Amino acid sequence: MAPSGDAATGPLIPDTIFDAPSQRLYVLSGAALLQALKIWDLFTLSDPSTNSQLLLKWSLYDMLYISVLPFLRIPRLNFTWKARVAQILFFIGLNFLIFGNYSIVLGQFVPPALRSLFNTLNIFGYDEVAIAERRIKLNDVVESGSHLLGQHTVRLSPISTAKINPYAERFCLALPQMTVLIPILLNNTRLNFITYSVAPLGDQGPRQYVNVTSRELRSILATMEQEVDARSAISDEAYSDELEEEEYNRPRAISSPSKPPLQKTQSLSWIRINRPGVIRLERALDTSDAIIRLYQTETTVVECPTAEFLSDEIPYTQCIGATHDLSLKIKGTAPMSLKWRRQIGKKKDEFLVEGIQGDLREADRLPLSQEVHVPLPIQLNALGTHQYTLDTLSDGVGNILDLTIPSKQRGEISRTLKVLPRSSANFRRCSIDKPINILEGRTTPLRIALNNVDPDDAPWVVTVKYQPVEGTKSRGAWTKDITVSDVKAPIELTAEEPGEFTIIGVRGKYCSGDVMSPETCRVVQPPRPTADIEYKAIHEWQVSGDVGVAVSLVLHGTPPFEVTYSTQRNSVNPVMLHKNFTSARGEITLQPDHSGQYIYNFIEISDANYKGQRLDGPTITQIVHPVASADFGRATRERIVSSCSGSSVPIYLDLRGIPPWNVELQIVDPKGSHTLRRESLKDASERLMIPIPEDIDQRGGTFQVDLVSVEDANGCKRSLSVPGVNVDVRRVKPTARFYAQDGHRQVTILEGDVARLPLRLTGNGPWDVEYRLMSNPSQILTSHVSSANALLSVKRGGIYELLEIHDSACPGNVVLGEETYKVDWVQRPTVAFSPSAGRKGEKGLVTRPPVCEGVEDHAELEMRGTPPFQISYISEGGPRISDQATFSSIQSHARLHMKTSVAGHYFYQITRIGDLSYPSSSSSSYLASRVEGVALEQDVLPRPSAHFKSSTRMSYCLNDAFISRHPSSDEGVLALHGTPPFVVNLSIKSFASSEVQTHTVTVDNREWKVNIPDYVFNIVGPHQITIDSVTDAANCPPAEPDIARQTLWVDVAETAAIVPFERRNEYCVGEVIHFQLEGSSPWHVRYRFNGKISSVTSKSSKFSRAGAVPGIFEVLSVAHQQNMCETTVSDTKLEIHAIPSARVNHGEPIGEPPFTFTYQRTELPTGKRPPKVAETHTVSGLMTREYTVLSALEGTWTVTSISDKYCRYPPAPSDGQVERA
Repeated sequence: MAPSGDAATGPLIPDTIFDAPSQRLYVLSGAALLQALKIWDLFTLSDPSTNSQLLLKWSLYDMLYISVLPFLRIPRLNFTWKARVAQILFFIGLNFLIFGNYSIVLGQFVPPALRSLFNTLNIFGYDEVAIAERRIKLNDVVESGSHLLGQHTVRLSPISTAKINPYAERFCLALPQMTVLIPILLNNTRLNFITYSVAPLGDQGPRQYVNVTSRELRSILATMEQEVDARSAISDEAYSDELEEEEYNRPRAISSPSKPPLQKTQSLSWIRINRPGVIRLERALDTSDAIIRLYQTETTVVECPTAEFLSDEIPYTQCIGATHDLSLKIKGTAPMSLKWRRQIGKKKDEFLVEGIQGDLREADRLPLSQEVHVPLPIQLNALGTHQYTLDTLSDGVGNILDLTIPSKQRGEISRTLKVLPRSSANFRRCSIDKPINILEGRTTPLRIALNNVDPDDAPWVVTVKYQPVEGTKSRGAWTKDITVSDVKAPIELTAEEPGEFTIIGVRGKYCSGDVMSPETCRVVQPPRPTADIEYKAIHEWQVSGDVGVAVSLVLHGTPPFEVTYSTQRNSVNPVMLHKNFTSARGEITLQPDHSGQYIYNFIEISDANYKGQRLDGPTITQIVHPVASADFGRATRERIVSSCSGSSVPIYLDLRGIPPWNVELQIVDPKGSHTLRRESLKDASERLMIPIPEDIDQRGGTFQVDLVSVEDANGCKRSLSVPGVNVDVRRVKPTARFYAQDGHRQVTILEGDVARLPLRLTGNGPWDVEYRLMSNPSQILTSHVSSANALLSVKRGGIYELLEIHDSACPGNVVLGEETYKVDWVQRPTVAFSPSAGRKGEKGLVTRPPVCEGVEDHAELEMRGTPPFQISYISEGGPRISDQATFSSIQSHARLHMKTSVAGHYFYQITRIGDLSYPSSSSSSYLASRVEGVALEQDVLPRPSAHFKSSTRMSYCLNDAFISRHPSSDEGVLALHGTPPFVVNLSIKSFASSEVQTHTVTVDNREWKVNIPDYVFNIVGPHQITIDSVTDAANCPPAEPDIARQTLWVDVAETAAIVPFERRNEYCVGEVIHFQLEGSSPWHVRYRFNGKISSVTSKSSKFSRAGAVPGIFEVLSVAHQQNMCETTVSDTKLEIHAIPSARVNHGEPIGEPPFTFTYQRTELPTGKRPPKVAETHTVSGLMTREYTVLSALEGTWTVTSISDKYCRYPPAPSDGQVERA
């Protein structure tokens, strides 16, 4: 049909893009591609039942292609509508020829007369074998197609299974009113009904059974979808604390593995659980009420773990150095692990405590929830705010709770303490050695310094004790407390009388303090200054008169002194003069430059304490009208001598002139003076012992030694005026003692740490302190210190004793009763296996009883020290040859979990233990204790399993016993793993009768050839032998079976038999005697005809012999299965009657019983190849008109032949499958 002309508007795609020939090429190429794909579907067709779908698909594609083509307006391809309809009908017809379900019987188109001629000429005939074993041809042709009708196809669906909690999630219930949804993974099925049970945890109560219908399952799924939609609709801004609270209360599966995507045959359903327990799937039905096979039938729902601080009496404000135990309440399934952190200022530390559990006997009954009260020891050794926060808590089944998420139901998860320092107090610029003066009639301030204070510890109370000087009038001793709230300036205490003021204690609002040195301040009252004045005229032998006057002054008081005097010449107004002296003796030489009468008056004196004290000095009147010498020696040239003991002090003199010398010295003390004469000094450098004034010798103080005059051997005496020597007499010796903090001179340190022992020293520094460790008395140690509150650094433990003290000038005394200080070491932690861990053998090796593979086991450890502990160990054995691990415990006992996932011999060695004092962290300066000799070994027994070594199908005859036929082959050999002997439970199922028998056998070896003589195969068809269970001598639970190797198939064939299709005494010439062979191919038939015995082999179940000549035909025996099943056959006579017929699925056989029929199973068709016959069976002696075949195999079942009491179909002449023997 020619196409119409081109459209006036031109092609839809302009020629500028694709010209018309190119567009025609592309469109026709697309049409060719469609037809090529159609042919591809034809050759790859695997299921003839899909022909109708392909016919419909390709017809729609062709119609769509032809209908869209006119819209392109391509020249020469723009057909009219009639042409398009014709094209559509053509392609539909073509598709029907390719994919249609139809058949054509060519024989029906041949006329009957012509068919008779063909039969006469044996055109449609078959060669047959006569009884005499020669070939003949039969002309009788029986029309087929009306006697054997119908077929039945069996398609086996995959095994439907259900598995609870397929992703091994952990579930817990936070509150009693909450629920949890547990998934159930379904494979190849849809869940319609399910029964599950809930057993209380710890087996404390009966098991409760719950039925869930499909309506309830759909309701659960709809609720879940609504919650997901509602949660996704909430914006980030609307996610309030209440939603966070709901999120916490919602049960979650934490730390679950990633969920793989569902396969096409898989789906999920959920069940709702509202109380803890062990959930077990009991029964599940699909939509057809068929039982679903259950795998992994149990999962556990426990109470969610919780942790909180208990209320206690530990106040918020603490003092440094304090130790406490914070009480924790932890509830959950043991053993639990707690992660907590400590923050001191900006420093943060995290800790993990493992193995938390209560009663060990109760903990063994997992997963029962426990409530454990655990002390958390803390040491407050750093100043500032200490915050202790609980982070996460995990229980023994893997649930992890984030304690930082806010919740109204949760208790206190954080504790904060404020650590304050210990304050200290001491006198400033005053001590026993350096007293403060108080003048007569006046007061003086005493300053007390408060050190190392914190404002939060205010107010502070300082206790001061006053002791007056003996023998003086005073108001008496007293003790009082001074309260201070502000320490910006020192504390001032007003002293009104002389005496000793001692700080005996200091304390803040929360913390007691330390009294530092100097803790005692001595207040003394100096006397008013006075002067003893003597004068002597200065007369020179060379002149006739006096040239001046030499005035000697002995000054009493506190230097420096200032003496005020006046000089008047003749009647001139007197001139006021001042003279300063730094020592107690001084001289004033008055030698005027002019002659005249001079008057000298001494008016007043001042010292360091008193000013302008009047002198009752002499008035000297003089009218103004050399020589031995002496000085103090080099040893006293600094003019200061110290005396610590004795009643005299050495003074060294340097003498010049002619010996011997006579020397006059003057001893000046605060209360007087006296002259001391030493005669007949012969050496130029003399050492004189000067007696100490009695008052100063008793109480200490200072006095001055001055040179007055010196006289040589010529009798020339000369007065001397050289600076005197000050003698410092100290009767208060320096002391040394150990300071007792809180009444105890004892400190506990870590091994290897440095202990600093507090000293309290008196005297003038620096000091040399001698001490020793009493456990090593021969070794004397010396420390040079410069502070009265020095710290003595030691490293070894023991008792230290002070021996001697020396200050800068004098030796001192050690205060009795306070001369020792004890240094203790914190005991290192230890660990050992408890007696329940196993039997202890040589060298301390503990042998733990063996356990089964996969069974949780643990060994108890006992620790000593300060928790929390960190235990490191190595383990050897299993898939990893050696492994190292560390775990923590806050209790003095812990569990070392054994590795039981893989069978083998395991060895565990504890290598290191750390605690709070000796942690095992690498950042710590204190090493954890190494452990030796703490080891354990254990055998993990394999879980028993069994499988068939070979999957080769076995063959037996009907009524055979199930015993081994081939001992040397692997056929039917059962391989066992575990600890022999084994007990194996087998089940044998006959698919023909659906009967199942169970048998229990005991196997002593690891291989066993199936041999069950008690079982007899009494039903024809396939039998399945399944390993139901296996146990070994260790009573271990069985391993996960290999499903593919748990079954063995046995094919049971009926006893070989030969059945004639026809029974009669007379046969028509040309008729064939047909026999049906029963059993499995090939068959061996022995028969006798007219006395002659013949033996033939037939591979077909149809055995026929044509009666060509008269005679007696008798079958003697028949055998099959390689001549294993031989049966003796009696005489058989057949009569020809109407040909019987049969129909599969519907209808009943037509004929007279008993019936004998043959049916076969063919495999499902694949591609264009004809289906393969999988098996053939013959049933004889059927007296009923219905027969049911039970099968669990896939394929198409059809009847191939049938015979009744007299005849069979198809008859022998038309059966082209008869084997020529």
